[in-house]
Amino acid sequence: FARLEASNIPLPAEVEGLRVIVVDPSPASRDIVAEQLGSWHMRPATAGNVAEALAALQACDASDPIRLLIVDASLAVEISQCAGFSDAATDGPVQRRIIMLPVDQAADEQWLGDHGFHGAVHKPVRPSCLFDSIVDILTQDSQTILKTKNTPLPPPSLPTRRHRLLVAEDNEINQILARELLGKAGYDFDIVVAGVAAVAAFEAKSYALILM
Repeated sequence: FARLEASNIPLPAEVEGLRVIVVDPSPASRDIVAEQLGSWHMRPATAGNVAEALAALQACDASDPIRLLIVDASLAVEISQCAGFSDAATDGPVQRRIIMLPVDQAADEQWLGDHGFHGAVHKPVRPSCLFDSIVDILTQDSQTILKTKNTPLPPPSLPTRRHRLLVAEDNEINQILARELLGKAGYDFDIVVAGVAAVAAFEAKSYALILM
């Protein structure tokens, strides 16, 4: 997840100071997205569940409301069914919503529209795609236009033979992504944090491939 700095892109007026809640049960995932939003001069808050998100929403002053929700797919239905997130309940500007989908899940625009989502991106979220999606739904008629960013990967073909892979990676976020992607692809794998540990692991077990 490479940061896309504000100095590298023109920021529309709609983005400056935008209040956002990132709702994701994964602390690492929501913190990454919040950090990126902050670099674009937005004002993000984070929540690990719907109750925390609702509390953050209700704590806002009516003169400075939350304008955008960025929601992990695992919480999308619960958010859509919570009356506290309705436009009538918030009593302010129309609230936009972006859903973060798993890498291998295609966006069903009909479903997303029916559940109150105006845009979609895929995890791991690419900063440029997130930025484009935010700008699109803030500057266009997002009641009728659903913007889907990131081209989802086709469902992975599970290997007929389970190969064991070794991943040498000291970045915690990259370890999380590796676990998610390799697990879904059907591989067995071990993750170590340094080159010395990788050598020791390689000497102890047989690996089809080492990723560093």
